[in-house]
Amino acid sequence: MAVQDSLAVCQELGIEAPIPVSVILGETNNVFCRILSAAERPHLNIPETEAGRKRKYFRQLVSHSLLFLSVGAAFTVVGVAAFRAYNARKNSST
Repeated sequence: MAVQDSLAVCQELGIEAPIPVSVILGETNNVFCRILSAAERPHLNIPETEAGRKRKYFRQLVSHSLLFLSVGAAFTVVGVAAFRAYNARKNSST
Protein backbone atom coordinates (compact mmCIF):
# COMPACT_ATOMS: atom_id res chain seq x y z
CA MET A 1 0.00 0.00 0.00
CA ALA A 2 2.85 2.37 0.80
CA VAL A 3 4.42 1.63 -2.58
CA GLN A 4 1.16 2.48 -4.37
CA ASP A 5 0.84 5.71 -2.38
CA SER A 6 4.40 6.71 -3.21
CA LEU A 7 3.83 5.91 -6.90
CA ALA A 8 0.69 8.08 -6.93
CA VAL A 9 2.52 10.98 -5.27
CA CYS A 10 5.44 10.68 -7.70
CA GLN A 11 3.10 10.71 -10.70
CA GLU A 12 1.26 13.73 -9.29
CA LEU A 13 4.52 15.65 -8.83
CA GLY A 14 5.94 14.54 -12.17
CA ILE A 15 9.03 12.82 -10.78
CA GLU A 16 10.37 9.30 -11.22
CA ALA A 17 9.00 6.50 -9.06
CA PRO A 18 11.03 5.25 -6.09
CA ILE A 19 13.68 2.65 -6.85
CA PRO A 20 12.96 -0.77 -5.32
CA VAL A 21 16.16 -1.98 -3.66
CA SER A 22 16.83 -5.27 -1.89
CA VAL A 23 20.39 -5.73 -0.70
CA ILE A 24 19.56 -9.17 0.69
CA LEU A 25 18.47 -10.42 -2.74
CA GLY A 26 21.26 -8.50 -4.46
CA GLU A 27 18.84 -6.30 -6.42
CA THR A 28 20.36 -2.85 -6.33
CA ASN A 29 18.75 -1.86 -9.68
CA ASN A 30 21.63 0.47 -10.52
CA VAL A 31 20.75 2.65 -7.54
CA PHE A 32 24.18 4.28 -7.53
CA CYS A 33 23.93 5.18 -11.22
CA ARG A 34 20.50 6.72 -10.58
CA ILE A 35 21.87 8.72 -7.62
CA LEU A 36 24.77 9.96 -9.75
CA SER A 37 22.39 10.87 -12.57
CA ALA A 38 20.21 12.85 -10.13
CA ALA A 39 23.30 14.62 -8.79
CA GLU A 40 24.47 15.55 -12.30
CA ARG A 41 21.09 17.01 -13.29
CA PRO A 42 19.38 18.23 -10.12
CA HIS A 43 17.03 20.55 -12.04
CA LEU A 44 15.32 17.49 -13.54
CA ASN A 45 14.68 15.95 -10.13
CA ILE A 46 12.91 18.85 -8.45
CA PRO A 47 9.17 18.23 -8.29
CA GLU A 48 7.01 20.69 -10.19
CA THR A 49 4.08 22.02 -8.19
CA GLU A 50 0.96 23.74 -9.47
CA ALA A 51 2.28 27.12 -8.28
CA GLY A 52 5.57 26.44 -10.08
CA ARG A 53 3.74 25.58 -13.29
CA LYS A 54 1.71 28.78 -13.08
CA ARG A 55 4.84 30.84 -12.42
CA LYS A 56 6.61 29.19 -15.36
CA TYR A 57 3.62 29.85 -17.64
CA PHE A 58 3.48 33.50 -16.53
CA ARG A 59 7.21 33.98 -17.18
CA GLN A 60 6.88 32.44 -20.64
CA LEU A 61 3.87 34.66 -21.37
CA VAL A 62 5.77 37.80 -20.31
CA SER A 63 8.85 36.71 -22.27
CA HIS A 64 6.87 36.07 -25.45
CA SER A 65 4.95 39.32 -25.04
CA LEU A 66 8.18 41.31 -24.68
CA LEU A 67 9.63 39.56 -27.72
CA PHE A 68 6.51 40.38 -29.75
CA LEU A 69 6.60 44.02 -28.61
CA SER A 70 10.31 44.30 -29.42
CA VAL A 71 9.82 42.96 -32.93
CA GLY A 72 6.85 45.29 -33.43
CA ALA A 73 8.87 48.28 -32.20
CA ALA A 74 11.77 47.37 -34.50
CA PHE A 75 9.44 47.18 -37.52
CA THR A 76 7.89 50.52 -36.53
CA VAL A 77 11.29 52.22 -36.27
CA VAL A 78 12.41 50.79 -39.62
CA GLY A 79 9.10 51.79 -41.20
CA VAL A 80 9.30 55.37 -39.91
CA ALA A 81 12.92 55.67 -41.04
CA ALA A 82 12.04 54.35 -44.51
CA PHE A 83 9.08 56.73 -44.74
CA ARG A 84 11.25 59.71 -43.77
CA ALA A 85 13.92 58.71 -46.30
CA TYR A 86 11.24 58.35 -48.99
CA ASN A 87 9.75 61.76 -48.13
CA ALA A 88 13.19 63.40 -48.09
CA ARG A 89 14.06 61.93 -51.49
CA LYS A 90 10.64 62.87 -52.87
CA ASN A 91 10.95 66.48 -51.64
CA SER A 92 14.49 66.90 -52.94
CA SER A 93 13.62 65.63 -56.44
CA THR A 94 10.65 67.98 -56.95
